[in-house]
Amino acid sequence: MRVIGLQAGFGPDRVTEELDGLADVSVLPPAGGIQAALEQLFSSWSANGDCREPIRERLARTSENTNGVKVSRHIERLWAAEEVARQLAGRQSSNAMLLATTHQVVTPASGAVVLETAAQYAMNGLNPADPATVPTVPMVPEPSTWAMLVMAGGIASALRWRRRFRQRHPG
Repeated sequence: MRVIGLQAGFGPDRVTEELDGLADVSVLPPAGGIQAALEQLFSSWSANGDCREPIRERLARTSENTNGVKVSRHIERLWAAEEVARQLAGRQSSNAMLLATTHQVVTPASGAVVLETAAQYAMNGLNPADPATVPTVPMVPEPSTWAMLVMAGGIASALRWRRRFRQRHPG
C-alpha cells in the first residue's frame, strides 16, 4: 500500500514518522502551498498514467476462498453491466441477455417494462418483478413540488417582511 503525506502546517509530522517502515510512504513537499502540491501530484498521475480504476470480477467459490466478502446488490449489478458489455463485444448476445435479465440490469441486450397495475401486467402476459429485488433510489420530489416549495417560501418571506414593515411604520 502506498501512502502519500502532505503536511498542512509547520512542525514535526508524527503520523508519517509512525508509518515509516510499515508502508510505502512518500511525503509531498509543501513548497508553494497545499493546492500547488496537490496540483503537481495530480498532474504527475495523469502524465504517468498512474490512475486507479476499480476492477469488479466474480470469484468462484472454492475451498480456499469460502470466507470472501459478500457485496451489495448494487455492486453486483455494476459487475453484471460490465460483464454484459464485455460479452456483447465478444458477440455472445444470448449469454449477455441471460446475465442481464438474471441481475435485472437494463443494457443494450435487455430492457425493462414498468406498468402501473397488476391488471396491466396480466393483460400483456408479463409477471411483475418482486419489489424486494428491484433497485430503487430515494424519493426525489418532482420539479413541480420544488416550484411549489419555493413559492411557499417566497410568500412566507413576503408576509414576514410586510408584518415587520407595518410594525416599524405604523399608520
